[in-house]
Amino acid sequence: MLDNQGFKTTKLLNNQASAANIQDALINIAATADKGSWVYINFSCHGQPVEDKPPFDEDDLWDESIIPYDAKINYQSGVYEGENHIIDACRSYQFNKEVFKNGKHYGSLSYYVAELLDNQRITKNLDWVLKVRELMSNDITLSNQNMVYESSF
Repeated sequence: MLDNQGFKTTKLLNNQASAANIQDALINIAATADKGSWVYINFSCHGQPVEDKPPFDEDDLWDESIIPYDAKINYQSGVYEGENHIIDACRSYQFNKEVFKNGKHYGSLSYYVAELLDNQRITKNLDWVLKVRELMSNDITLSNQNMVYESSF
């Protein structure tokens, strides 16, 4: 949908979505985006709380993370200690419920962004973001869902 709107896109799918590749892609975007460019970043993946580490900046003693393809399932001291988790990717009270549409499960934010942008262009005034928020708030299966977005314009 972003390609159809004239955006240059980078997709990291499945095993391409490793921690190193995600971090490299973000560094590349920051290094190559011109001043005034529109940058839209979307993660469609699982998240997980992980035990807070020094400087112990979390009131609930848990950091939040997104889970890249190469993150291990189990913590094992000296073997895998969460080094591929991307830490503090959300706020401690945020979670993402799935929606069930047309016999399939989707991440709710990804689903509603795709739903809207199939029929509407991205605009700099962010009206489209507010419409995504409205669509999500009208879905009764998404109670307590907290969509957050950031913008520099």
